[in-house]
This record gives sequence, C-alpha cells and structure tokens, in this order.
Amino acid sequence: MFYWAGVKDLEFYNNEFEEPLLIKSTEEYEVKSLKWIGECTAPEYLTLADKAYLHEESYCNTLLEAESRGKLLSRVDKELIGIRKQQIIDKETGCRYMIENNKGDDLALMYKCFVREDTNLGVIIHCLCEYTESLGNKYVEDVTLTADPCAFTQKLLDFKKEVDSMIEYSFSNNIKFEKGRDTSFQNFMN
Repeated sequence: MFYWAGVKDLEFYNNEFEEPLLIKSTEEYEVKSLKWIGECTAPEYLTLADKAYLHEESYCNTLLEAESRGKLLSRVDKELIGIRKQQIIDKETGCRYMIENNKGDDLALMYKCFVREDTNLGVIIHCLCEYTESLGNKYVEDVTLTADPCAFTQKLLDFKKEVDSMIEYSFSNNIKFEKGRDTSFQNFMN
C-alpha cells in the first residue's frame, strides 16, 4: 500500500478539478431545478431534489477530497432548494396544501430538504403559523362553537393536538416550529 508522506498541496486539484466541477454542478442543477419546478408537483420536486442531493452526497463521500464535500453540497442545495424554496412552498401542492390535507410524509420530506440550510425553514414555519392562526380564528369566531364552552375547549385542544402531532411527525419537534405554534395560538386566543 502506498501513502503520500509529503505536504498536502491541493492547488492543482482546486484549480483544475474542483472549481470546474463546482461550476458545472451549479449549472447542471440550475437547469434541472428549473425543469422540475415547472413540470412537477411539490412532492415530486422534493423527491427528485432529495434523490439528487443524496446522489451528490454519495459521490462526495467516495470520490472527492473532504474539502470539496461541503462546497459541492452547498451549491447543489442552494440550486435545488435555496433558490426555489418560495416556488416550492407556493405550488398548488405546496406547503399550505400539505398542511391542510395532513400530508405528513410530504411535509417530512420538505423538512428534510429544507433543514439542510437552517434559513430555509422560515418559509415553512410562516406557512404553518398562517394556517394555525387562520383556522384558530375560525374557531374563536364561530358563535355556535363558543356558545358551548366545553365543546369550544375540546375543539381547541383537538386542534392543538393535531398541530403538535404534525410538528412531531413532520418537523422532528424542531423548537422553531414549536415556538411558531405557540405564538400562533397566543395570537388567535387573545
């Protein structure tokens, strides 16, 4: 077995391989993400994006220098999710649809893709908070429901349990989602 005992100098690697690889990968995923966002539902897009990311992650782990891994994965994630996050959220089958129709697995996939870059989560949290406040306000403003304090209280408890289950199952009990839920409940209860 042969081991290099000299100084690790990656100048040639960086200039002749890594930088062109990063540029080509960025271009490739820009084209793919534009195609996918136009043709696919939100869950389909997220599935393709996740598979592409996992493929690149595997590629990085087996074929690239450790220093290249973070650079490549960051660029792939930015093209697939970072730049397209609002388009994914706003799709007809996007975040609001997933929440309203209790699509826990799709939300979990969205979370998995978005959590790679923490700043991406804000758009999902915002969507969850809007949904929570909107439905909560409907319950609070429902004269028939509020006329019966026991039924009203039970409805709110059931709603809280539903949101809690969603946060646990789809969003891994992320504290940011829990804080968003708490703020939303305070907003419509006051």
